[in-house]
Parts: sequence; structure tokens; C-alpha cells
Amino acid sequence: MAFEEKQQLRIEAKKHRAQISPFDPTEDPEKAVDYFIEALTPTNHDIIALYMPKGDEFSTAILCERLQNQSIATALPRIHKDSRMLTFHDWNDGEPLETQSYDIMAPLPSAKIVTPTIMVVPLLAFDRKGYRLGFGGGYYDATIQQVRENSAIQTVGWGFAKQAVIFNLPREDHDQRLDFVITPQQIYDHRD
Repeated sequence: MAFEEKQQLRIEAKKHRAQISPFDPTEDPEKAVDYFIEALTPTNHDIIALYMPKGDEFSTAILCERLQNQSIATALPRIHKDSRMLTFHDWNDGEPLETQSYDIMAPLPSAKIVTPTIMVVPLLAFDRKGYRLGFGGGYYDATIQQVRENSAIQTVGWGFAKQAVIFNLPREDHDQRLDFVITPQQIYDHRD
């Protein structure tokens, strides 16, 4: 039941997100970056896994620029369809990217694989309990679960404030709760 419900919600969430203007002053990505720095206080000992935005996703470009200007390592994911997992590869702005499955831009396979300490996760919607509605592939949930089993990591949903929903999203056993959701309007801290 949750699967079918989530599929319908994805359709609605994509339509809703397409209506959000990136020029809306209440959705200023600079403010989200300020909140990120405030909440997570990243240092040059961290490796921050970002994503290359696709379509109307909330952009990580300004966050990436700010982190790299502070000499904080950044990485981008590569998709492994056979295992439904992501690996994260060291990446600096200007380095080459290639198009992968789902038209996602990713570092070249030769880029160094790293283990992030902070993972920034895209979303279609998020609820007040720290759960996100993703794109349905399960890659982030599976990867977060695996990384959490082997090392300490903080997970951060990254999106527009208008992607918040006032109801609890349907959940399946594999869905991973985020530690934070950060928008241009607020930090949502879901750590227990």
C-alpha cells in the first residue's frame, strides 16, 4: 500500500516542485547554505557528498562553492544499477563529469572513491519526522543504511521550504530517516 501511495505522491510532488520559482526571495539558496554551515559546522576533516541538480531540483551549486572555498572536500555520487547503491567520488568544480543513468551527471569512474561524513540528499518532499519522498529508485536509502552500518555519517535533506508536507509521508521498512532537512527558511533537526 505504501508503495502505491508513494508513487502517486511523487507525481504530485514533481508537479508542485515545478511550480516553485528559484527566484522567489523566500527560497534563497544563500540562506540555505548559511543554515547548513550553522547546523553542521563542517571542517576540512569532513567530506561532503553533494549531488548535481537535475531539472528543477534545489541546487547545491552555491553550497559546493562555499565548501570548496573553505577547503572542505566535496564528492558526487555514481550510480551502480546492479547493486542499487551509490559510491561517492572526490570532485572539485571544473573537473569533468559524465552523464550516467537517469541523466545524472557524475564524476568519471577514475575519480577517487571516498566515504562521506556528511551526505546531502535530494528530495521531492519531506515531512516533520525527517522522512523524505525520493525518486523511487531506493539508491539513497540503501546507501545511507550501508554507510550507517560502517561509519558515522550525518544525512541532510536539501530542498525548497515549499517542499514540506504537513502530513506524515508513507514509509516502508527500507526508508531512512534524515538527521537534518535544510531549506532557505529553516533547519529541521531530527536527531534523537
